[in-house]
Amino acid sequence: MSIANRLIDQLQQDEPVASPQITRGRWFNIQLQPNLFAGEKLNVGVGFVDQTGRLHTRVSNNLSRLRCLYDDRVDLEGIQMLVGLAGDLFDRELYEPDMPGAVSPQLSFSTPSYAAGTCVEEILETFYEQTVSLVPPLQEKDAKRTYFRGYTNRAARQSLQQWMTKNHQELASRIFPRDPAFKIRAVDGGATQEHTVDLPLHQPGKLAGSIISAYCSTEQTAQLRLLQSAMTINTTKRHLEKEKIGLFVLRPGEDSGLGRKVLRHFDEMIDENVWQLRDAGVHVGVECSVESLGREVAGWAA
Repeated sequence: MSIANRLIDQLQQDEPVASPQITRGRWFNIQLQPNLFAGEKLNVGVGFVDQTGRLHTRVSNNLSRLRCLYDDRVDLEGIQMLVGLAGDLFDRELYEPDMPGAVSPQLSFSTPSYAAGTCVEEILETFYEQTVSLVPPLQEKDAKRTYFRGYTNRAARQSLQQWMTKNHQELASRIFPRDPAFKIRAVDGGATQEHTVDLPLHQPGKLAGSIISAYCSTEQTAQLRLLQSAMTINTTKRHLEKEKIGLFVLRPGEDSGLGRKVLRHFDEMIDENVWQLRDAGVHVGVECSVESLGREVAGWAA
């Protein structure tokens, strides 16, 4: 072997292994003030803003330990709904520099600090474990705690559109409008008025539909989204009589971290809120993964 070949061989052997990609950003606690008169603040979740400015959150989906501190002096169900709504509102949204330090008088954010790790999930898990104590005890000594992470409506729609674009590109280009805001003219008191409805799925003359996320930590949040979407679907059906109408719902599944009893309640609540739409001829698809929901949309729209 020549000297040159030996040098090249040695360089290849000594070539350093590429270091793993590091995720950097800022993290903060999501803090709850259960009793406004007492003024005490408790950590109920964490947030992390990555390099792109996108905000990721993880909040506790079980605040039952508040009863140990406050008995019946706090509305536990209302507080859980508030925390869930806040997590859904900010999760996966782009961070704004002037984002308020408080969501409500009872919910606020701590001062952000630098954080880094191999991925967003690792960073959220690390700070959640270290700073959030309002979590139920593990049933088994060595059981692994699974954390729930919901989808906002926007996140569910973006994920679904990305899946459709990857797997059904031509179809996706036809059914996902650039602007989901659709204007409808209605006569009210003899005057014609223009109203805007949200249609993330629309192919004029053929189909119109909505995509919502019931993938939430609380049934109340999911139910509110379903009711809002049902009103939109009913309005759309009245004004777009020649187009087939669909509603597609992303719901939590067994891998979400929610217990089977909670998931059963979710299914019952969803069925109760969509059966009238099905009865009226609306195609309703309910799935627990973006991939499954994408296949449902593709079959409906084909």
